[in-house]
Amino acid sequence: MIGDKFCKLPPDGWSCSREPEHVGPCAATSELEYIGRRGKEAFYLTDVQSKEISEWSQKHDLEKHMEPGETFRYSGAIGGAYTYSFTPTSLGDAVTVQCTCGEEINVSHYEDW
Repeated sequence: MIGDKFCKLPPDGWSCSREPEHVGPCAATSELEYIGRRGKEAFYLTDVQSKEISEWSQKHDLEKHMEPGETFRYSGAIGGAYTYSFTPTSLGDAVTVQCTCGEEINVSHYEDW
């Protein structure tokens, strides 16, 4: 495990920056994007989830919230057009993103749990 005497297979979302089966502590790094913290629990998005959300929100904004010729969606002085919801379960975190208009995308990737 991470920090053990010998390198072992890191958990999903992590990779070791050293040679496989090296001797000494593992130098694991996260491949996940840090989103936020609630108490002791931290929430992350994978690169795949981030890309899916970005592509969906751009398409959604163009189709539903922008007039022809506009180059960005105005969401007020502090933004807040999208709400990210993380629902922790014993298997993994369910992740949805909802627009203020009510449309949402689920990027949970249950098959990876």
